[in-house]
Amino acid sequence: MHFEFSKYHGNGNDFVIINNMDNTFSASNQKIANICDRRFGIGADGFILINRSKVSDFEMNDLIDKIELQIKSNILPK
Repeated sequence: MHFEFSKYHGNGNDFVIINNMDNTFSASNQKIANICDRRFGIGADGFILINRSKVSDFEMNDLIDKIELQIKSNILPK
């Protein structure tokens, strides 16, 4: 599996962030857990997908500890 990602950190946590505005990234929860594995993957506390949204500029799916939270945001300028 090949994909482009960014890795950000703050307040002692780090995150793998993927721009999925073209809706091409797809992975199971197990694959995401493997990506976040510090020993065999990229290593991160969380995994964030930036997706298209019908109601705002983008949708951020934050996958932390196998719990998915959807946060709608319209902070990008039009």
